[in-house]
Amino acid sequence: MFLLLLVAAIDLGRLFFSKIELDNAAREGAAYAASKPTDSAGILVVVAQETNSQAQTGPGAMAAPTVICKDPSGTTISCANASGGTGSGNAVTVSLSQPFTFFT
Repeated sequence: MFLLLLVAAIDLGRLFFSKIELDNAAREGAAYAASKPTDSAGILVVVAQETNSQAQTGPGAMAAPTVICKDPSGTTISCANASGGTGSGNAVTVSLSQPFTFFT
Protein backbone atom coordinates (compact mmCIF):
# COMPACT_ATOMS: atom_id res chain seq x y z
CA MET A 1 0.00 0.00 0.00
CA PHE A 2 2.80 2.41 0.91
CA LEU A 3 4.62 1.66 -2.35
CA LEU A 4 1.46 2.39 -4.37
CA LEU A 5 1.03 5.75 -2.62
CA LEU A 6 4.70 6.56 -3.22
CA VAL A 7 4.49 5.80 -6.94
CA ALA A 8 1.22 7.76 -7.21
CA ALA A 9 2.89 10.75 -5.52
CA ILE A 10 5.80 10.53 -7.97
CA ASP A 11 3.35 10.39 -10.89
CA LEU A 12 1.50 13.47 -9.66
CA GLY A 13 4.80 15.30 -9.25
CA ARG A 14 5.80 14.42 -12.80
CA LEU A 15 2.38 15.51 -14.07
CA PHE A 16 2.64 18.84 -12.28
CA PHE A 17 6.19 19.40 -13.58
CA SER A 18 5.06 18.63 -17.15
CA LYS A 19 2.22 21.14 -16.88
CA ILE A 20 4.63 23.81 -15.66
CA GLU A 21 7.00 22.93 -18.52
CA LEU A 22 4.25 23.37 -21.11
CA ASP A 23 3.02 26.62 -19.54
CA ASN A 24 6.54 28.08 -19.50
CA ALA A 25 7.21 27.08 -23.11
CA ALA A 26 3.91 28.59 -24.29
CA ARG A 27 4.63 31.82 -22.38
CA GLU A 28 8.11 32.11 -23.89
CA GLY A 29 6.69 31.54 -27.38
CA ALA A 30 3.97 34.14 -26.80
CA ALA A 31 6.48 36.65 -25.44
CA TYR A 32 8.62 36.23 -28.56
CA ALA A 33 5.52 36.39 -30.79
CA ALA A 34 4.46 39.67 -29.18
CA SER A 35 7.41 41.43 -30.80
CA LYS A 36 7.77 39.28 -33.95
CA PRO A 37 4.39 37.73 -34.85
CA THR A 38 5.40 37.08 -38.46
CA ASP A 39 8.38 34.91 -37.45
CA SER A 40 6.59 31.55 -37.09
CA ALA A 41 9.85 29.59 -37.31
CA GLY A 42 11.38 31.74 -34.57
CA ILE A 43 8.38 31.11 -32.31
CA LEU A 44 8.83 27.35 -32.76
CA VAL A 45 12.56 27.63 -31.99
CA VAL A 46 11.92 29.59 -28.78
CA VAL A 47 9.33 27.04 -27.62
CA ALA A 48 11.68 24.14 -28.41
CA GLN A 49 14.55 25.83 -26.55
CA GLU A 50 12.39 26.30 -23.46
CA THR A 51 11.19 22.70 -23.43
CA ASN A 52 14.75 21.45 -23.93
CA SER A 53 16.04 23.60 -21.06
CA GLN A 54 13.48 21.94 -18.76
CA ALA A 55 14.96 18.53 -19.70
CA GLN A 56 11.77 16.65 -18.91
CA THR A 57 11.45 14.77 -22.19
CA GLY A 58 13.68 13.47 -24.92
CA PRO A 59 13.80 14.76 -28.48
CA GLY A 60 10.62 14.37 -30.49
CA ALA A 61 8.37 13.93 -27.46
CA MET A 62 6.93 17.45 -27.65
CA ALA A 63 4.00 18.07 -29.97
CA ALA A 64 4.35 21.04 -32.28
CA PRO A 65 2.92 24.24 -30.85
CA THR A 66 -0.15 25.84 -32.37
CA VAL A 67 0.23 29.53 -33.20
CA ILE A 68 -2.96 31.49 -33.94
CA CYS A 69 -3.01 35.17 -34.88
CA LYS A 70 -6.14 37.33 -34.68
CA ASP A 71 -6.87 40.90 -35.65
CA PRO A 72 -8.57 43.39 -33.28
CA SER A 73 -12.04 42.20 -34.33
CA GLY A 74 -11.16 38.61 -33.34
CA THR A 75 -10.94 37.27 -36.88
CA THR A 76 -8.20 34.69 -37.39
CA ILE A 77 -5.55 35.97 -39.79
CA SER A 78 -2.36 34.57 -41.19
CA CYS A 79 0.53 35.37 -38.87
CA ALA A 80 2.46 36.51 -41.96
CA ASN A 81 -0.14 39.32 -42.33
CA ALA A 82 0.12 40.45 -38.71
CA SER A 83 1.93 43.71 -38.17
CA GLY A 84 5.42 43.03 -36.80
CA GLY A 85 4.94 44.18 -33.24
CA THR A 86 3.19 47.39 -34.24
CA GLY A 87 -0.32 46.12 -34.96
CA SER A 88 -2.45 47.65 -32.25
CA GLY A 89 -4.84 45.04 -30.92
CA ASN A 90 -3.49 42.04 -32.81
CA ALA A 91 -3.41 38.91 -30.66
CA VAL A 92 -1.13 35.89 -30.90
CA THR A 93 -2.02 32.70 -29.06
CA VAL A 94 0.60 29.99 -28.58
CA SER A 95 -0.63 26.63 -27.26
CA LEU A 96 0.90 23.19 -27.10
CA SER A 97 0.21 19.76 -25.73
CA GLN A 98 2.23 16.71 -24.83
CA PRO A 99 1.21 13.13 -24.16
CA PHE A 100 1.80 11.96 -20.58
CA THR A 101 2.29 8.36 -19.45
CA PHE A 102 1.67 7.40 -15.84
CA PHE A 103 3.89 4.88 -14.08
CA THR A 104 0.95 3.45 -12.15
